[in-house]
Amino acid sequence: TIDTDFLTKKKKQVSVQLPSLTSPVSTVRFCDLNFGRLQPSDDELDPHNRFEFGNFVARQALLHEEYWTAAWLRAEEWASRTDKLYDTAESALILVRHGESLWNEKNLFSGCCSVPLTNRGVEEAIEAGQRISYIPIDMIFTSALIRAQMTALLAMTRHSQKKVPIIIHDESEQATTWTQVYSEKTTKQSIPVITAWQLNERMYGELQGLNKQETAERYGKEKVHEWCRSFDIPLPKGESLEVCFQRAVPYFKDFIEPQLKSGKHVMVASHGNSLRSIIMYRD
Repeated sequence: TIDTDFLTKKKKQVSVQLPSLTSPVSTVRFCDLNFGRLQPSDDELDPHNRFEFGNFVARQALLHEEYWTAAWLRAEEWASRTDKLYDTAESALILVRHGESLWNEKNLFSGCCSVPLTNRGVEEAIEAGQRISYIPIDMIFTSALIRAQMTALLAMTRHSQKKVPIIIHDESEQATTWTQVYSEKTTKQSIPVITAWQLNERMYGELQGLNKQETAERYGKEKVHEWCRSFDIPLPKGESLEVCFQRAVPYFKDFIEPQLKSGKHVMVASHGNSLRSIIMYRD
């Protein structure tokens, strides 16, 4: 069930005007993002790349009017919270938004269309893997869309554990049987990858496949901004962020939180709006 009072509060918080970039969007690279270890502290971080969510910090860069989110939420920080959500002080949650897709490159609305990464997106995914290579990972959750899956798999090619990510197929009994691994040694050298449509990007309805600039010219920038950045206003024949929240957060609570509570380190490779929903829930 969803706490309606909680959602009402979030409606007032989610639509905010973020600082504009002074340099062209094309110069914003993933390498500009900083992670906690061997990087500047949160206090030293450029305020343009710093966004606070309660006790947490999400470091973001602007890319094609969407937010590239890379947030490492650590259980040792959660342990200082009064709700004591996680008992262990060692589990880690890594949230990664996919790299640039072919439709990002063309400035098209992607939504729930499964579009692969560009060469730049591949490089971003590999760089992401390099940046988090020192953080242990036991499980990976990703959406059902190829751009998020590619990002997760490519990131793991640079991980220090050298484990092989394997997509788990449990959609049918036959699929489970056919993809079973019978070597205990191989299983220990693997990381399960769970795909879930609930972690998909917000469904953009009639905007999917449309050029963002042309859509703004047709409907007006203010109207498109309202559709894309408000909490409870749906896109034409699409989802609102509220509806995206109502599918992503229950999945997170039912399937990802139990893994964190058991002490496992989890990476979630997903999309701007589904990740934003998870961060809102954790705030």
